[in-house]
Amino acid sequence: DFHLNRVNLEESSGVENSPAGARPKRKNKKSYDLTPADKFWQKHKGSPFPEVAESVQQELESYRAQEDEVKRLKSIMGLEGEDEGAISMLSDNTAKLTSAVSSLPELLEKKRLIDLHTNVATAVLEHIK
Repeated sequence: DFHLNRVNLEESSGVENSPAGARPKRKNKKSYDLTPADKFWQKHKGSPFPEVAESVQQELESYRAQEDEVKRLKSIMGLEGEDEGAISMLSDNTAKLTSAVSSLPELLEKKRLIDLHTNVATAVLEHIK
């Protein structure tokens, strides 16, 4: 259901075994607002579904690469040693980590939007089937 840039979806909880006569589980309802600030929505709102699905996958891969870089920097920060090279590397990695931490809110927002569009695309695909 799409009304005034709000998408309302029913999430299926999957097939579950329930005793005979048991009441089936209710589906969870979720609402998503597609705002003008959502760059993905602005770029793909009139695009064919296969193109949107591919773009969602690309965004997810980009997010995962950024997340892996933050994790890599975190593990490097455990560097030991007092030699010149280690100190230089530590200084460089500290700058990279500072940059990664400062971009963390942006990264979290990107993840939220990727989840939103993945859920919407999945619901559309289920409806098409």
